[in-house]
Parts: sequence; C-alpha cells; structure tokens
Amino acid sequence: MDTKIILLLLVTALAALHTTQGFPAFPPISCCTRVVNYFTKHLGKRVTKVEIQKTNHCTIKAVVLHIRKRKLCVDPNNKVLKKWLKARKIPM
Repeated sequence: MDTKIILLLLVTALAALHTTQGFPAFPPISCCTRVVNYFTKHLGKRVTKVEIQKTNHCTIKAVVLHIRKRKLCVDPNNKVLKKWLKARKIPM
C-alpha cells in the first residue's frame, strides 16, 4: 500500500477514537476514596438513592448515599447504617 493511504487510515482511526462514539459504552468508574463513620436516622430521611461499592473495581468497600445532588460514602460496618439498610430491605 501507498504510505499516504496508510497514513490517512491511521489518522482516521485515531480521530475516531477521540470522538465520543469511539469510546466503549461503559461509564467511567467513580470510587469512594475514603468513608465516614457517622450515619443518623435524620440523614437517612434525606437519602434519595443507595449504591453498594464493592472491592471489584474499587479499593475500599462503602455504601454510597445520594443526598440531594451530593454523594456521601459511609463505612458499611456502621451499626446504625446496617439497621437502616435492613429496614429498607437493601442487601449489602
């Protein structure tokens, strides 16, 4: 093949990788890097969503609580949190 054609194919392939269509359909992984050890029933009333972070892709275990537009990473060993999750039938 002509070097110009190879260069053109290479530039086209690189351009495709830099567009949003070129990246895989997986969302970026966002991990908690530290956890807090406090959780109160009052805080639990404001939770809109709960996620369990396991150590598959992240280095620490955490319960991610969505409160309004913020995320709070809580220690999964917190006794009040465990009781709160169990009352709502959320598996750990």
